[in-house]
Amino acid sequence: MDTPQEHRPGPLSRFFALLGRARPPYAALAVALAFSVAATLVGLVIPLFLKGMVDGFSLSSLGVRQIVLIALAFAGQAVGSAASGYLLTYAGQRTVANLRDLLWRKQLRLSVPFFDGHASGELVSRMNNDTAVLKTLVAENVSGFITGIISVIGAVAILLAMDWRMTAVMLGALPVTALVMVPLGRVMRRVSKGTMDQTARFTEVLSRVLSEIRLVKSSNAEDREYRRGRGAIDALLALGLREGRVQSVISPIMSFVMMGLLVAIIGYGGVRIASGAMSAGELVAFILYLIQIVMPITMITTFFTQLQKARGATESITALLDEPEETERGIGISAQDLPHVFDRFFKADRSRTQANGAGGSGLGLSIVQRIVALHSGTVTAESAGLDRGSCFTVRLPLSPPGASEGPAAGPTARSAASAAPQG
Repeated sequence: MDTPQEHRPGPLSRFFALLGRARPPYAALAVALAFSVAATLVGLVIPLFLKGMVDGFSLSSLGVRQIVLIALAFAGQAVGSAASGYLLTYAGQRTVANLRDLLWRKQLRLSVPFFDGHASGELVSRMNNDTAVLKTLVAENVSGFITGIISVIGAVAILLAMDWRMTAVMLGALPVTALVMVPLGRVMRRVSKGTMDQTARFTEVLSRVLSEIRLVKSSNAEDREYRRGRGAIDALLALGLREGRVQSVISPIMSFVMMGLLVAIIGYGGVRIASGAMSAGELVAFILYLIQIVMPITMITTFFTQLQKARGATESITALLDEPEETERGIGISAQDLPHVFDRFFKADRSRTQANGAGGSGLGLSIVQRIVALHSGTVTAESAGLDRGSCFTVRLPLSPPGASEGPAAGPTARSAASAAPQG
Protein backbone atom coordinates (compact mmCIF):
# COMPACT_ATOMS: atom_id res chain seq x y z
CA MET A 1 0.00 0.00 0.00
CA ASP A 2 1.34 3.41 -0.90
CA THR A 3 2.19 5.68 1.98
CA PRO A 4 0.61 9.11 1.86
CA GLN A 5 3.02 11.76 0.74
CA GLU A 6 3.52 14.89 2.78
CA HIS A 7 1.67 17.81 1.27
CA ARG A 8 4.04 20.51 0.08
CA PRO A 9 2.80 23.92 -1.05
CA GLY A 10 3.26 24.77 -4.70
CA PRO A 11 5.58 27.50 -5.99
CA LEU A 12 2.82 30.11 -6.14
CA SER A 13 1.66 29.24 -2.64
CA ARG A 14 5.20 29.65 -1.34
CA PHE A 15 5.49 32.97 -3.15
CA PHE A 16 2.30 34.40 -1.64
CA ALA A 17 3.24 32.99 1.77
CA LEU A 18 6.58 34.79 1.54
CA LEU A 19 4.83 38.03 0.59
CA GLY A 20 2.60 37.62 3.63
CA ARG A 21 5.64 37.24 5.88
CA ALA A 22 7.08 40.43 4.36
CA ARG A 23 3.97 42.37 5.51
CA PRO A 24 3.41 44.54 2.41
CA PRO A 25 1.43 47.79 2.92
CA TYR A 26 -1.95 46.47 1.86
CA ALA A 27 -3.63 49.88 2.17
CA ALA A 28 -1.20 51.49 -0.28
CA LEU A 29 -1.56 48.53 -2.64
CA ALA A 30 -5.35 48.76 -2.51
CA VAL A 31 -5.36 52.50 -3.23
CA ALA A 32 -2.83 52.06 -6.04
CA LEU A 33 -4.90 49.31 -7.63
CA ALA A 34 -8.01 51.47 -7.30
CA PHE A 35 -6.29 54.29 -9.20
CA SER A 36 -5.07 51.81 -11.82
CA VAL A 37 -8.51 50.31 -12.28
CA ALA A 38 -10.07 53.79 -12.59
CA ALA A 39 -7.51 54.79 -15.23
CA THR A 40 -8.19 51.55 -17.10
CA LEU A 41 -11.94 52.11 -17.09
CA VAL A 42 -11.46 55.65 -18.39
CA GLY A 43 -9.28 54.22 -21.16
CA LEU A 44 -12.08 51.86 -22.14
CA VAL A 45 -14.52 54.76 -22.53
CA ILE A 46 -12.30 56.94 -24.74
CA PRO A 47 -12.69 54.82 -27.95
CA LEU A 48 -16.47 55.09 -27.63
CA PHE A 49 -16.17 58.89 -27.58
CA LEU A 50 -14.00 58.77 -30.68
CA LYS A 51 -16.44 56.39 -32.40
CA GLY A 52 -19.25 58.89 -31.99
CA MET A 53 -17.05 61.74 -33.18
CA VAL A 54 -15.97 59.90 -36.35
CA ASP A 55 -19.46 58.72 -37.27
CA GLY A 56 -21.04 62.13 -36.83
CA PHE A 57 -18.04 64.34 -37.45
CA SER A 58 -18.61 67.88 -38.58
CA LEU A 59 -17.28 71.23 -37.48
CA SER A 60 -20.71 72.20 -36.21
CA SER A 61 -21.07 69.03 -34.12
CA LEU A 62 -17.62 69.38 -32.56
CA GLY A 63 -18.60 71.44 -29.54
CA VAL A 64 -16.65 72.70 -26.56
CA ARG A 65 -18.37 70.19 -24.28
CA GLN A 66 -17.04 67.21 -26.23
CA ILE A 67 -13.52 68.60 -26.30
CA VAL A 68 -13.60 69.28 -22.55
CA LEU A 69 -14.90 65.79 -21.76
CA ILE A 70 -12.18 64.14 -23.82
CA ALA A 71 -9.50 66.36 -22.25
CA LEU A 72 -10.80 65.54 -18.74
CA ALA A 73 -10.79 61.84 -19.57
CA PHE A 74 -7.14 61.96 -20.69
CA ALA A 75 -6.16 64.10 -17.68
CA GLY A 76 -7.93 61.76 -15.26
CA GLN A 77 -6.21 58.78 -16.81
CA ALA A 78 -2.81 60.49 -16.47
CA VAL A 79 -3.39 61.50 -12.83
CA GLY A 80 -4.59 58.01 -11.90
CA SER A 81 -1.59 56.39 -13.55
CA ALA A 82 0.83 58.77 -11.80
CA ALA A 83 -0.70 58.21 -8.35
CA SER A 84 -0.81 54.47 -8.90
CA GLY A 85 2.83 54.40 -10.02
CA TYR A 86 4.08 56.19 -6.90
CA LEU A 87 2.02 54.11 -4.48
CA LEU A 88 3.16 50.88 -6.13
CA THR A 89 6.78 52.00 -5.89
CA TYR A 90 6.24 52.76 -2.20
CA ALA A 91 4.62 49.36 -1.64
CA GLY A 92 7.45 47.55 -3.43
CA GLN A 93 10.17 49.39 -1.51
CA ARG A 94 8.42 48.80 1.82
CA THR A 95 7.91 45.12 1.05
CA VAL A 96 11.54 44.53 0.14
CA ALA A 97 12.67 46.48 3.24
CA ASN A 98 10.54 44.24 5.47
CA LEU A 99 11.83 41.15 3.68
CA ARG A 100 15.44 42.23 4.10
CA ASP A 101 14.75 42.88 7.77
CA LEU A 102 13.45 39.32 8.09
CA LEU A 103 16.52 37.93 6.36
CA TRP A 104 18.92 40.04 8.41
CA ARG A 105 17.28 39.05 11.69
CA LYS A 106 17.25 35.42 10.60
CA GLN A 107 20.91 35.36 9.62
CA LEU A 108 21.95 36.81 12.97
CA ARG A 109 20.10 33.99 14.74
CA LEU A 110 21.52 31.12 12.70
CA SER A 111 24.12 28.83 14.22
CA VAL A 112 27.82 29.00 13.44
CA PRO A 113 27.81 25.59 11.65
CA PHE A 114 25.32 27.04 9.15
CA PHE A 115 27.79 29.77 8.19
CA ASP A 116 30.54 27.16 7.92
CA GLY A 117 28.53 25.46 5.18
CA HIS A 118 27.35 28.59 3.34
CA ALA A 119 29.51 31.24 1.73
CA SER A 120 29.00 34.78 2.95
CA GLY A 121 28.70 36.11 -0.61
CA GLU A 122 25.79 33.77 -1.25
CA LEU A 123 23.97 35.12 1.80
CA VAL A 124 24.68 38.70 0.70
CA SER A 125 23.20 37.90 -2.72
CA ARG A 126 20.05 36.54 -1.11
CA MET A 127 19.74 39.80 0.82
CA ASN A 128 20.25 42.11 -2.18
CA ASN A 129 19.60 40.44 -5.53
CA ASP A 130 16.80 37.98 -4.73
CA THR A 131 14.77 40.52 -2.79
CA ALA A 132 15.16 43.04 -5.64
CA VAL A 133 13.47 40.55 -7.99
CA LEU A 134 10.46 40.37 -5.67
CA LYS A 135 10.37 44.17 -5.41
CA THR A 136 10.19 44.48 -9.21
CA LEU A 137 7.28 42.06 -9.32
CA VAL A 138 5.30 43.86 -6.60
CA ALA A 139 6.07 47.43 -7.65
CA GLU A 140 5.88 47.12 -11.44
CA ASN A 141 4.17 43.95 -12.60
CA VAL A 142 1.29 43.14 -10.23
CA SER A 143 -0.66 46.29 -11.08
CA GLY A 144 -0.05 45.83 -14.81
CA PHE A 145 -1.31 42.26 -14.57
CA ILE A 146 -4.53 43.17 -12.73
CA THR A 147 -5.36 46.20 -14.86
CA GLY A 148 -4.39 44.24 -17.97
CA ILE A 149 -6.92 41.55 -17.11
CA ILE A 150 -9.60 44.21 -16.54
CA SER A 151 -8.70 45.99 -19.77
CA VAL A 152 -8.77 42.80 -21.83
CA ILE A 153 -12.10 41.62 -20.40
CA GLY A 154 -13.70 45.05 -20.78
CA ALA A 155 -12.42 45.58 -24.32
CA VAL A 156 -13.48 42.11 -25.46
CA ALA A 157 -16.96 42.60 -23.97
CA ILE A 158 -17.39 45.92 -25.82
CA LEU A 159 -16.03 44.45 -29.05
CA LEU A 160 -18.43 41.51 -28.88
CA ALA A 161 -21.29 43.95 -28.52
CA MET A 162 -20.03 45.99 -31.48
CA ASP A 163 -19.19 43.18 -33.93
CA TRP A 164 -18.80 39.60 -32.79
CA ARG A 165 -17.46 38.38 -36.15
CA MET A 166 -14.43 40.66 -36.13
CA THR A 167 -13.91 39.89 -32.44
CA ALA A 168 -13.79 36.17 -33.24
CA VAL A 169 -11.14 36.82 -35.90
CA MET A 170 -9.05 38.71 -33.36
CA LEU A 171 -9.41 36.16 -30.55
CA GLY A 172 -8.41 33.31 -32.85
CA ALA A 173 -4.75 34.33 -32.63
CA LEU A 174 -4.57 34.28 -28.81
CA PRO A 175 -4.47 30.46 -28.25
CA VAL A 176 -1.63 30.14 -30.77
CA THR A 177 0.32 32.80 -28.88
CA ALA A 178 -0.30 31.05 -25.56
CA LEU A 179 1.03 27.74 -26.92
CA VAL A 180 4.37 29.46 -27.57
CA MET A 181 4.54 31.71 -24.50
CA VAL A 182 3.85 29.09 -21.79
CA PRO A 183 6.89 26.87 -22.59
CA LEU A 184 9.07 29.98 -22.88
CA GLY A 185 7.95 31.04 -19.39
CA ARG A 186 9.09 27.71 -17.96
CA VAL A 187 12.48 28.06 -19.61
CA MET A 188 12.75 31.59 -18.23
CA ARG A 189 12.13 30.32 -14.68
CA ARG A 190 14.95 27.78 -14.94
CA VAL A 191 17.31 30.35 -16.42
CA SER A 192 16.41 32.89 -13.72
CA LYS A 193 17.01 30.38 -10.93
CA GLY A 194 20.40 29.47 -12.38
CA THR A 195 21.32 33.14 -12.81
CA MET A 196 20.51 33.98 -9.19
CA ASP A 197 22.45 30.99 -7.89
CA GLN A 198 25.44 31.80 -10.08
CA THR A 199 25.28 35.47 -9.06
CA ALA A 200 25.39 34.38 -5.43
CA ARG A 201 28.48 32.25 -6.07
CA PHE A 202 30.19 35.07 -7.94
CA THR A 203 29.40 37.49 -5.10
CA GLU A 204 30.93 35.00 -2.69
CA VAL A 205 34.16 34.85 -4.72
CA LEU A 206 34.38 38.65 -4.84
CA SER A 207 33.72 39.20 -1.14
CA ARG A 208 36.11 36.44 -0.05
CA VAL A 209 39.00 37.41 -2.31
CA LEU A 210 38.74 41.16 -1.80
CA SER A 211 38.39 40.86 1.97
CA GLU A 212 41.48 38.61 2.10
CA ILE A 213 43.48 40.31 -0.64
CA ARG A 214 46.66 40.49 1.49
CA LEU A 215 46.54 36.74 2.07
CA VAL A 216 45.90 36.14 -1.64
CA LYS A 217 48.93 38.20 -2.64
CA SER A 218 51.21 36.76 0.02
CA SER A 219 50.26 33.27 -1.16
CA ASN A 220 50.79 34.16 -4.86
CA ALA A 221 47.22 32.97 -5.50
CA GLU A 222 46.21 35.73 -7.91
CA ASP A 223 46.12 33.44 -10.95
CA ARG A 224 44.13 30.76 -9.17
CA GLU A 225 41.55 33.24 -7.88
CA TYR A 226 41.38 34.88 -11.30
CA ARG A 227 40.53 31.55 -12.92
CA ARG A 228 37.86 30.90 -10.31
CA GLY A 229 36.31 34.35 -10.81
CA ARG A 230 36.60 34.04 -14.59
CA GLY A 231 34.71 30.76 -14.46
CA ALA A 232 31.87 32.44 -12.55
CA ILE A 233 31.83 35.32 -15.06
CA ASP A 234 31.63 32.90 -17.99
CA ALA A 235 28.80 31.00 -16.32
CA LEU A 236 26.87 34.25 -15.80
CA LEU A 237 27.52 35.16 -19.43
CA ALA A 238 26.12 31.85 -20.65
CA LEU A 239 23.00 32.24 -18.52
CA GLY A 240 22.56 35.86 -19.62
CA LEU A 241 22.80 34.88 -23.28
CA ARG A 242 20.28 32.11 -22.73
CA GLU A 243 17.87 34.58 -21.12
CA GLY A 244 18.49 36.96 -24.01
CA ARG A 245 17.58 34.26 -26.51
CA VAL A 246 14.28 33.67 -24.73
CA GLN A 247 13.53 37.40 -24.58
CA SER A 248 14.47 37.79 -28.24
CA VAL A 249 11.80 35.22 -29.12
CA ILE A 250 9.10 36.71 -26.87
CA SER A 251 9.24 40.27 -28.26
CA PRO A 252 9.01 39.36 -31.97
CA ILE A 253 6.15 36.98 -31.26
CA MET A 254 4.16 39.75 -29.60
CA SER A 255 4.98 42.20 -32.40
CA PHE A 256 4.02 39.63 -35.05
CA VAL A 257 0.71 38.93 -33.34
CA MET A 258 -0.11 42.64 -33.02
CA MET A 259 0.76 43.49 -36.62
CA GLY A 260 -1.03 40.43 -37.96
CA LEU A 261 -4.17 41.26 -36.02
CA LEU A 262 -4.01 44.89 -37.10
CA VAL A 263 -3.73 43.97 -40.79
CA ALA A 264 -6.50 41.38 -40.51
CA ILE A 265 -8.87 43.75 -38.73
CA ILE A 266 -8.24 46.66 -41.11
CA GLY A 267 -8.73 44.41 -44.15
CA TYR A 268 -11.80 42.65 -42.82
CA GLY A 269 -13.14 45.93 -41.43
CA GLY A 270 -12.84 47.55 -44.87
CA VAL A 271 -14.95 44.75 -46.32
CA ARG A 272 -17.52 45.20 -43.55
CA ILE A 273 -17.67 48.98 -44.17
CA ALA A 274 -18.10 48.47 -47.91
CA SER A 275 -21.03 46.14 -47.27
CA GLY A 276 -22.60 48.60 -44.83
CA ALA A 277 -22.35 46.22 -41.87
CA MET A 278 -19.94 48.51 -39.98
CA SER A 279 -19.35 52.25 -39.77
CA ALA A 280 -15.98 53.99 -40.01
CA GLY A 281 -16.26 55.05 -36.37
CA GLU A 282 -16.71 51.44 -35.28
CA LEU A 283 -13.59 50.43 -37.20
CA VAL A 284 -11.58 53.20 -35.51
CA ALA A 285 -12.88 52.11 -32.11
CA PHE A 286 -12.12 48.49 -32.99
CA ILE A 287 -8.49 49.33 -33.78
CA LEU A 288 -8.12 51.32 -30.55
CA TYR A 289 -9.56 48.44 -28.55
CA LEU A 290 -7.20 46.06 -30.31
CA ILE A 291 -4.30 48.19 -29.05
CA GLN A 292 -5.84 48.16 -25.58
CA ILE A 293 -5.96 44.37 -25.73
CA VAL A 294 -2.50 43.72 -27.16
CA MET A 295 -0.67 46.10 -24.83
CA PRO A 296 -2.18 44.57 -21.65
CA ILE A 297 -1.39 41.11 -23.01
CA THR A 298 2.22 42.25 -23.24
CA MET A 299 2.05 43.38 -19.59
CA ILE A 300 0.46 40.08 -18.59
CA THR A 301 3.23 38.21 -20.41
CA THR A 302 5.85 40.33 -18.64
CA PHE A 303 4.14 39.58 -15.33
CA PHE A 304 4.37 35.84 -15.87
CA THR A 305 7.99 36.14 -17.00
CA GLN A 306 8.86 38.12 -13.86
CA LEU A 307 6.81 35.69 -11.78
CA GLN A 308 9.02 32.84 -13.00
CA LYS A 309 12.05 34.81 -11.82
CA ALA A 310 10.35 35.55 -8.50
CA ARG A 311 9.61 31.86 -8.01
CA GLY A 312 13.31 31.13 -8.24
CA ALA A 313 14.08 33.88 -5.72
CA THR A 314 11.28 32.63 -3.47
CA GLU A 315 12.79 29.15 -3.29
CA SER A 316 16.15 30.52 -2.16
CA ILE A 317 14.75 33.01 0.36
CA THR A 318 12.23 30.55 1.80
CA ALA A 319 14.94 27.91 2.25
CA LEU A 320 17.00 30.43 4.22
CA LEU A 321 14.08 31.59 6.38
CA ASP A 322 13.17 27.97 7.16
CA GLU A 323 16.63 27.17 8.54
CA PRO A 324 16.53 26.26 12.26
CA GLU A 325 17.70 29.03 14.53
CA GLU A 326 20.32 28.73 17.22
CA THR A 327 18.75 27.87 20.59
CA GLU A 328 21.80 27.92 22.86
CA ARG A 329 20.82 28.52 26.51
CA GLY A 330 23.80 27.20 28.47
CA ILE A 331 24.87 23.92 30.04
CA GLY A 332 21.98 23.70 32.50
CA ILE A 333 21.76 22.82 36.22
CA SER A 334 21.06 19.42 37.72
CA ALA A 335 17.92 18.88 39.81
CA GLN A 336 19.89 18.34 43.04
CA ASP A 337 21.87 21.56 42.58
CA LEU A 338 18.99 23.81 41.52
CA PRO A 339 17.62 24.51 45.08
CA HIS A 340 21.10 25.63 46.25
CA VAL A 341 22.22 27.95 43.47
CA PHE A 342 21.59 31.05 45.63
CA ASP A 343 23.45 29.65 48.64
CA ARG A 344 26.70 31.40 49.53
CA PHE A 345 29.88 29.69 48.32
CA PHE A 346 27.87 27.13 46.34
CA LYS A 347 29.31 25.94 43.02
CA ALA A 348 27.39 23.71 40.64
CA ASP A 349 30.59 22.84 38.74
CA ARG A 350 33.01 21.99 41.53
CA SER A 351 35.83 21.19 39.12
CA ARG A 352 36.22 24.87 38.27
CA THR A 353 38.15 26.57 41.09
CA GLN A 354 40.37 29.53 41.61
CA ALA A 355 43.35 27.20 41.31
CA ASN A 356 42.99 26.86 37.57
CA GLY A 357 41.86 30.44 37.15
CA ALA A 358 38.48 29.52 35.65
CA GLY A 359 36.08 29.56 38.58
CA GLY A 360 34.50 32.08 40.95
CA SER A 361 33.98 32.26 44.67
CA GLY A 362 30.37 31.02 44.71
CA LEU A 363 29.08 34.35 46.03
CA GLY A 364 27.80 35.94 42.82
CA LEU A 365 24.21 34.65 42.79
CA SER A 366 23.76 35.09 46.53
CA ILE A 367 24.83 38.74 46.17
CA VAL A 368 22.41 39.16 43.25
CA GLN A 369 19.59 37.72 45.36
CA ARG A 370 20.41 40.07 48.22
CA ILE A 371 20.52 43.18 46.00
CA VAL A 372 17.25 42.26 44.34
CA ALA A 373 15.63 41.67 47.74
CA LEU A 374 16.75 45.14 48.88
CA HIS A 375 14.78 46.53 45.94
CA SER A 376 11.70 44.49 46.92
CA GLY A 377 12.17 42.15 43.99
CA THR A 378 12.67 38.43 43.46
CA VAL A 379 15.08 36.31 41.44
CA THR A 380 14.40 32.71 40.44
CA ALA A 381 16.29 30.02 38.56
CA GLU A 382 14.83 27.41 36.21
CA SER A 383 16.51 24.51 34.42
CA ALA A 384 15.31 21.30 32.80
CA GLY A 385 18.57 19.57 33.73
CA LEU A 386 22.16 19.31 32.60
CA ASP A 387 22.82 20.27 28.96
CA ARG A 388 19.26 21.61 28.68
CA GLY A 389 19.83 25.29 29.46
CA SER A 390 19.09 27.62 32.34
CA CYS A 391 16.85 30.66 32.77
CA PHE A 392 17.24 33.26 35.54
CA THR A 393 14.31 35.66 36.02
CA VAL A 394 14.60 38.95 37.94
CA ARG A 395 11.39 40.72 38.91
CA LEU A 396 11.52 44.30 40.19
CA PRO A 397 8.65 46.72 40.97
CA LEU A 398 8.57 49.91 38.92
CA SER A 399 8.13 51.94 42.13
CA PRO A 400 9.14 51.17 45.72
CA PRO A 401 6.46 49.74 48.04
CA GLY A 402 4.54 52.34 50.02
CA ALA A 403 5.54 55.24 47.77
CA SER A 404 3.07 58.11 48.16
CA GLU A 405 3.62 59.45 44.64
CA GLY A 406 4.36 58.00 41.25
CA PRO A 407 2.76 55.17 39.36
CA ALA A 408 1.76 51.94 40.98
CA ALA A 409 3.92 48.89 40.67
CA GLY A 410 3.63 47.68 37.13
CA PRO A 411 5.34 45.11 34.96
CA THR A 412 8.46 43.39 36.11
CA ALA A 413 11.88 43.29 34.57
CA ARG A 414 12.89 39.90 33.27
CA SER A 415 16.31 38.71 32.25
CA ALA A 416 17.61 35.32 31.22
CA ALA A 417 21.10 33.97 31.84
CA SER A 418 22.63 31.06 30.03
CA ALA A 419 25.56 29.95 32.10
CA ALA A 420 25.53 27.63 35.05
CA PRO A 421 26.11 29.42 38.40
CA GLN A 422 29.77 29.86 39.17
CA GLY A 423 29.49 32.57 41.79
